[in-house]
Amino acid sequence: MKLLSIISILGVLTSCTSNISDQKQIMETIESRIQLPEGARPIEAYSRNYARLPDNKILAVYIEPRERSSIDATEDYGCEVMGSIDENGELESRPCTEDELEETKEMENAISESQGNANSSRWFKNSHDLPVMSDGGCLLIEVIFDLRSDSFDHVLCNGSY
Repeated sequence: MKLLSIISILGVLTSCTSNISDQKQIMETIESRIQLPEGARPIEAYSRNYARLPDNKILAVYIEPRERSSIDATEDYGCEVMGSIDENGELESRPCTEDELEETKEMENAISESQGNANSSRWFKNSHDLPVMSDGGCLLIEVIFDLRSDSFDHVLCNGSY
């Protein structure tokens, strides 16, 4: 019985290693063959994120990562909290508190973390976990690679900037 358990564990480990090796090979193949769209930066400027779709195609999201936040709660960052419109039709606002500045810094750092690092590649189990961005032009490039035909379905910048 112990021998059967050991064989099963070895089979699972071999499968995981093979899967990681396959993922690395897919990423390397795509990166060596891709032609980025006009307006894109060099491939090294992007965090390259990959996932397998249910139809066995590969969805890649290349995103130019944001810089880590340089907000300093002790500096005047120019942060304001919008309030209501007063009786004269003017928008009221107030400066952000130190806590609000810190919260903003944490949020921006979380966004940066989720985007990965420039010139690196990552594999995601689920395509829904890939980084996203609204519009952004070539700050985000969507790639669909068809493994069956060994070709790109599309390589597109993400809308207007």
